[in-house]
Amino acid sequence: MIIQGNEASTSAMDVAREAFISQNFDVAAQIYGRLLREHGPNQEFYLGKADSEARSGKLHDAFNSYAAAFGLGNVSADRLNHLVTGFIDMISKKEGLSAGSYEKEPLDLFSCSICHSLLYEPVTLPCGHTFCKLCFQKLQTRTCKKCNVHHSGLVITTLKLNVVLSNVLEKYFVNETKACETKAMGNQLFSEEKYLEAVEMYSKALKLVPTDHLLASNRSHAYATLGNYDDALQDSEMACELRPDWPKGYCRKGSALLGLGRNEEAMLAFLQCLVLDPSNTSARKELAKVLHSLLSPLPTENLKRSELHHHMLSTVRSPFPTPLPYASPISQDNVEFLRAAVTQTLHGYSPSELRQDQSLVETSRTENVNESRTDEDREQSDARTVDSGTTSSTSMSVDSTTSSATNESDLSRTTEANKDEDKKSSEASMCRPKDIDFSTLLKVADKEIDTLKETEVRPRKPREIYPKSIDRTDYECTLCFRLYFQPVTTPCGHMFCRTCLDRCLDHNNKCPLCKHSLIEYLAERRQATTEIMEKMLEKFLTEDLEERKKLHEAEMEELANYSKNDTVSEIPVFVCTLAYPTIPCPLHIFEPRYRLMVRRCLETGARQFGMCLPNDETGFTDYGCMLEVRDVQFFPDGRSVIDAIGGRRFKVLDRGVRDGYNTAKVEFLKDKAVESEEELSELKALHDAIYNEAKKWFQGLRSVIKSRINNHFGSMPVKEDDFQTAVHGPRWTWWLLAVLPLDSRAQMSVLSMTSLKERLLALRRVLNYISRQGSS
Repeated sequence: MIIQGNEASTSAMDVAREAFISQNFDVAAQIYGRLLREHGPNQEFYLGKADSEARSGKLHDAFNSYAAAFGLGNVSADRLNHLVTGFIDMISKKEGLSAGSYEKEPLDLFSCSICHSLLYEPVTLPCGHTFCKLCFQKLQTRTCKKCNVHHSGLVITTLKLNVVLSNVLEKYFVNETKACETKAMGNQLFSEEKYLEAVEMYSKALKLVPTDHLLASNRSHAYATLGNYDDALQDSEMACELRPDWPKGYCRKGSALLGLGRNEEAMLAFLQCLVLDPSNTSARKELAKVLHSLLSPLPTENLKRSELHHHMLSTVRSPFPTPLPYASPISQDNVEFLRAAVTQTLHGYSPSELRQDQSLVETSRTENVNESRTDEDREQSDARTVDSGTTSSTSMSVDSTTSSATNESDLSRTTEANKDEDKKSSEASMCRPKDIDFSTLLKVADKEIDTLKETEVRPRKPREIYPKSIDRTDYECTLCFRLYFQPVTTPCGHMFCRTCLDRCLDHNNKCPLCKHSLIEYLAERRQATTEIMEKMLEKFLTEDLEERKKLHEAEMEELANYSKNDTVSEIPVFVCTLAYPTIPCPLHIFEPRYRLMVRRCLETGARQFGMCLPNDETGFTDYGCMLEVRDVQFFPDGRSVIDAIGGRRFKVLDRGVRDGYNTAKVEFLKDKAVESEEELSELKALHDAIYNEAKKWFQGLRSVIKSRINNHFGSMPVKEDDFQTAVHGPRWTWWLLAVLPLDSRAQMSVLSMTSLKERLLALRRVLNYISRQGSS
């Protein structure tokens, strides 16, 4: 039968655990309650029941169950995690309260997104966002906190300060910058366990900036580490007053109260912290410790004094202005009065009665009745207990006065029995849990949360900069000496216009100022601008920035104008080889001037440039072909490989140079349309005949040669029936011109032809010449 009972209880516990895991907390609590009724007091049953009640929102019942578990043996603070979660769940369900709704955005442009204080030793990540150097290093991550972009190649320990921002912030906020420096010194001293010196540094910083909640919080922590909890509490309250919506301030306050032994108030402070930030692990752990302290049994030597004082207060009116705490010493002035009250109240109160805990010996019927009692019933029951205690003690006093002689033998026997009980009590390791009114404690906690919910958080005033202190030269690029446009920050901490830096890196992969290697910057192909500098320019130099934007747009429009004009335009020219319409032309770009040219083509959106053969006299030939960029692959050192294809043909009218690369004023060429039906019929017949001749010639080539042609130029295009409508004429003619073994000057002469008939006849002459050479 015993074995069967153990198996049944084990099975029931498994069911209860499954119900708890599936969040059926009420069912789990009922199963644990049945196990307690059937098997009697058991710590695991009580803990399971308490956890279930806490998660279901029945915090008062959970407290009682936890107290019963604590009375049966030691329980670790970690075992109260579900009670803490129950508190947080209660908070999140309150109307009008948004948990975690504290101010998460920085105060202004100059605030760090991590610490919300002034940016101190700012560092800018490749994504363009800026943080305090120490703040970001403490995160121990390569992921930006603002945009969540992960920078895999970022070395956190080698981050360099943003030079321009550091100088500007130091200029605008002198006192706050000095306070940040002093705070950093205090933090260093604290890490070296020089707490007194750290307090001095925090105090100096607070004199410079009395409204900095972080300084008050840091000094509170230093005071608490020194054991000076009174000053720690004062500073933590200052931090809470300065930032009522900042969770860490309440966490500091809770730690100070905990050090002062004011556990109930500490619990409320940690709850306030979790109202604002439910994910605060430190506050969760501290709250669990406080609850553990409240639920832990009193030591044996303190238990009797607690009970004596409790019964004394229930029978006589205290002569003191406020009730004495359990641990307070009895005043010498009232020793005789208290002794008399104790004698009347506790006459015959045995040690065994002191050890009794109703929650451990309650029967099944009593437990069911207690669980159904309301708070009002409990209060009425407590009142009856006080009254009965008073009546009993009064009658006891009368009986002892009138019948002391008759009860002398009974008193003797009771004394002997009490001695035996005292001996047993001293051997017992367990004692009754503290007499805590959990119902009142929960009501107070609920009230504090409501108070925090109704607290009006005044918006903090953003930092202001006087217009006279703004110097335009602080915002000028050191390369172009114009206002920053699309500012970027290098890994070495220097700031430039993006276009200016790119032009420098076309010639050298080192920083123009400090000569630090920027190979990594080139490899990443950063496009993100420095966000804080752009916003500062928009806010403080609005008109200058608009003028700078217009100038840049005009430059880009001028560069991209050729892509929109079908007749005459000025184009950039790449002097290298001969390109043909519709035919692929891959290029390796490594010269600085052409790196700049290609980059501008991409930035303007034109994505095309001219290609011409070199010429000793004029620099490049009179005819050429536009190349349209389809794709670009960049190398870490700034070189690139371009996948381009031929576009429109052009004739050079005039030549020029821009920033090192060639330009030309050109006229775009088109084939002359054939309007006569007879001419069109003759042209079609000629077109088909020469296509067949070209196809026969290509098929007669050796396999190796055909394979090379196919790999470089692609396979021979199919014949186009409606060749008149093609923008560049029949595609196969350009393919044939590219693969024929002709001198480049002969190829250029064919390229310049605007008559399809003449181009076809020229190709026939070349094919006939090659055929004759092959036959001979």
